[in-house]
Amino acid sequence: MKLLAATSKERVAHLKDMPTVAESGYPEVVSLAWNGLFAPAGTPTAVIDEINADVIAALNEPSVREALLQQGLVPGGQSPAEFKTLIEQETGRWARIIRKAEIKLD
Repeated sequence: MKLLAATSKERVAHLKDMPTVAESGYPEVVSLAWNGLFAPAGTPTAVIDEINADVIAALNEPSVREALLQQGLVPGGQSPAEFKTLIEQETGRWARIIRKAEIKLD
């Protein structure tokens, strides 16, 4: 198998020679798999902030970062507000694509 391009906005740090899809002539193509933690509605902000700080600290541990990078993952970590914005953007992007392509569940 040969990797042709990354679907991220920027080149992947450990695959610097591999171009992005945007660099290959399709600047509108950005598609990433991401993971996140969710809490029940009404969870106190202080609890969410503490969990977020712990997760970011874990992601910044060299052994954790290296393990994720070895699996082809890019460790992130952002504020709850930034994560909410990401979810809203992704929801909007994929909802438009699903409607435009008339994708239906069987």
